[in-house]
Amino acid sequence: EALQRLGQVNPLTLPAHLRTLEFKILAPNFFLADKINYYHRISPLRSSPRNPFAVEWQKNESSSINIQGLLPGHYELTIEARGLANERIGRPITYEIHMALPFFKTWWFWIGLCVLAFSSLLIYLHWEARKMKKQKLWLEKEVEERTRQILQDRKIINQQAEQIRELDSLINRAEQDWAEELDHVVRK
Repeated sequence: EALQRLGQVNPLTLPAHLRTLEFKILAPNFFLADKINYYHRISPLRSSPRNPFAVEWQKNESSSINIQGLLPGHYELTIEARGLANERIGRPITYEIHMALPFFKTWWFWIGLCVLAFSSLLIYLHWEARKMKKQKLWLEKEVEERTRQILQDRKIINQQAEQIRELDSLINRAEQDWAEELDHVVRK
């Protein structure tokens, strides 16, 4: 009867951090409790080379079944009651146990990690694009400022060149006047 109640919760899904299971067996009749032996075996539903459990029947020395060190995966726990002559009493109860993967080994964790990495990449690229736009605006402003300065310097240079030409023209005229006057004095 107790084994039947255990089978009603079938299958049992356990979190990844839980590694030890203990099942207490309550004898249906306390008068016969010392004449009934309970055996169990746990076997993987899917073959796993790292599975530490044997598929052989194990006799329970007490009224509890202790299973330690379950790795993530799917297991089948079978419990049967036997009499003193090792004859089977009733039919065995099969119980499925699903040990969940740690969160960092699940598909949703890796998808979330990929989404986070992709989002981070997009944010970084957006940040870099904004940085480049600011730098472009600064460079355009700098080029405009320097162009204005060059045009202003060119205007000053042109004015100075014009002044130099005027002075050169005045000097040439003054030299010509002086040469004419010298020529006139020499002729006299």
